[in-house]
Amino acid sequence: MRSNKTLIGIIAGVLAVCILGGGVIALISSDKKGDDVTTTLAAEPVTDTNGNTVEPVTDAQGNTVSSSQAQSTTSAEDNLREKILGKWTDSANMSGYEFFADGKVIVTYVNLDIPFVNLPINGTANGTYTLEGDKLTTKFSIYTATIDDTFRASVKDNTLSLYDYDDFETATYTKVTSADPTSVQGNTTLVTPTGLEGAWVNSDQSRKYDFAADSTVYITVKNSDGSTTTYTGIYFKQDPSVIIQYTVGNDSVTENYSYTVSGNTLSLTDEDGSIYLFVRSGASATTPAGTGGLTGKWLDGAGISGYTFKEGGVVDVTYVNFTVPVINMPINGTFTGTYSVDGDKITINYSVYGKAMNENYTYTVTDMALTLTGTDGTVKSYVRQ
Repeated sequence: MRSNKTLIGIIAGVLAVCILGGGVIALISSDKKGDDVTTTLAAEPVTDTNGNTVEPVTDAQGNTVSSSQAQSTTSAEDNLREKILGKWTDSANMSGYEFFADGKVIVTYVNLDIPFVNLPINGTANGTYTLEGDKLTTKFSIYTATIDDTFRASVKDNTLSLYDYDDFETATYTKVTSADPTSVQGNTTLVTPTGLEGAWVNSDQSRKYDFAADSTVYITVKNSDGSTTTYTGIYFKQDPSVIIQYTVGNDSVTENYSYTVSGNTLSLTDEDGSIYLFVRSGASATTPAGTGGLTGKWLDGAGISGYTFKEGGVVDVTYVNFTVPVINMPINGTFTGTYSVDGDKITINYSVYGKAMNENYTYTVTDMALTLTGTDGTVKSYVRQ
């Protein structure tokens, strides 16, 4: 008679075949040490309640799941995809999202820091989104920067919660219904300034801005040796200013101007109040020095002070808050005098309340811009009226 130990060894060597749920077959055997080893074979097709053959289903990790589990996962994603549609805004009614059934999204942002721009801006951008389970990915572009965000999304009642995988914070948004505002706040929306498109040059051709319709700007400057260097940047409107940004070497340059466009003339005023005048490139050619190019009315960037050069060497000089020597008080008015030119030099003579005034400049003139450079290097710019 065999011993119990022998019988146990025989039994342990026998394969036990177990049919598991979901059609997976597991073979249980023992290894040389007597430990149980489970081998999972390929799952066989199963039938549903209607007698139809259903292939086994695996999840994203490759694990076999039941049909009901797979249907539950798909149903949850479809449910979220349906619930997320529409417009959502934050508690301040300023930032938010609008999701569309075709995978498009409109993102509205306030004080968003964008790479390269490196300052908070406001605006609305068109993009796309995808859903995988509760994983929401949005993608949109702002000028030269592409923004990718990934969230864990959930919707409960009229609240959308987005957990950011990058900063580990959750933001919540409220569904915008018909009784709510038709859109999130947009009065500070970032836009491309109208009227700036095209190339503009200053009177001495030392600086040129070329504004493209896609908010790209090319800044060309004249170097001391006469060569030129062009920098590429972006520009956008942030009321009441136009912001121009570009890099020089490793440094980021930001120019902030209030601006006006009048015909072929562009006036830029910086934060210190300095005014820079430009004319549209190609709108005019430089006029040779002489009375013919000077004839006409010229006013400064504010449109109040300037000169009116007439035929025969007569000039009217218009002052606003001009302090006259000896009198030492600001005055306003127009005073008639004479002018003469010699090459690129101009001399203007007139009197203010008995005080003789003599002005000497080097000048350049185009059809739209006049620049007067004083003997002390002071530069005055005027626009033809």
